[in-house]
Amino acid sequence: MILQGLKPYQLPAAMLLSMSFYMGNGWLAMLLAMPWFGVLMAVAVVGLVQLKRSGWGTASLFSLSASMAYLAVAGVWLVLERMGIYPLGFSPDIVFLTIVHFHYAGFVLPLLAGLATRRLGQPIYGQILCYFTVAAVGLLAVGITLTRLGIDADWEMASAWLMALTASGVALMHFKLALLEKISLIIKLLWLCSAMALLGGMLLAGLYGSRFIAPIAWLDIPMMRALHGTLNAVGFGLLGVLGHYLFLDKAFPKH
Repeated sequence: MILQGLKPYQLPAAMLLSMSFYMGNGWLAMLLAMPWFGVLMAVAVVGLVQLKRSGWGTASLFSLSASMAYLAVAGVWLVLERMGIYPLGFSPDIVFLTIVHFHYAGFVLPLLAGLATRRLGQPIYGQILCYFTVAAVGLLAVGITLTRLGIDADWEMASAWLMALTASGVALMHFKLALLEKISLIIKLLWLCSAMALLGGMLLAGLYGSRFIAPIAWLDIPMMRALHGTLNAVGFGLLGVLGHYLFLDKAFPKH
C-alpha cells in the first residue's frame, strides 16, 4: 500500500531533485531534494519491514527487499551532498557518485537479480547470485572507504571484482530469460541490450578497481562517469527495468 501511495509523488519529487542540481549546494538545494529523500526513505522502510518479516529465507524476496532498503543510504548521502557536506574527506565527485551507486548498484541491480531469479523458477545459481549481489554492494562501499582512509586498497580491488562477477551473473540470467521466455521481441531486445550493457559496465568497474596494481591511464573518474555510468544507468537500468515492466504488463494486464 505504501508503494502504491508513493506513485503520484515520484515524478514531482524527481523534478524538484533535478532542479536542486542546477544550483549550488546549500539549504535551498537541500530543501528541493527533500521530497525525493522522502520517497527513498519510504521505499527503504518497506524494504526493511519485508526483510524483518522474511529474513534470509527466500533469496529473491531477500534481494528485492534489500534493494529497497539500500535506498536509505542513497537518501542520507543525497541530503549531505546537497548541503555541501563531504564526510571522511571524500571529494564532491565521490559523494555524488555514492548517491548514484546506491540508486543503481544498490537498488536496481539486486532488484533485477531478484526478479530474474523469480522468472527462472528460483534456480540455485540465481539464489546464490541474489545473496552475493546484495553483499557485493555493501562490501564495495566498505572497500572504497578503506581506500580513502588509507587503510587498505586491496579490499576495494577484491570487492570491485566481486561486484563485477556477481553482476555479470545477473546479466547472464537476463540473457537466459531473453532466450527461454515466450515473450515479445521488444522484451527480448530490452533484456539482451540490458545484459550486454551490464557486462560492459562491470568490466570497466573491475578494471578501475584494479588501478592500484594495473592502472589504465585513460580510465579515470570522468571516464568512468561517462562510460560505466551510462552503461549502467541507461543501458542496464533503464532497459532492464522497462523489460520487466512490460513483462509484468503482458502477464498481468490492467483492466
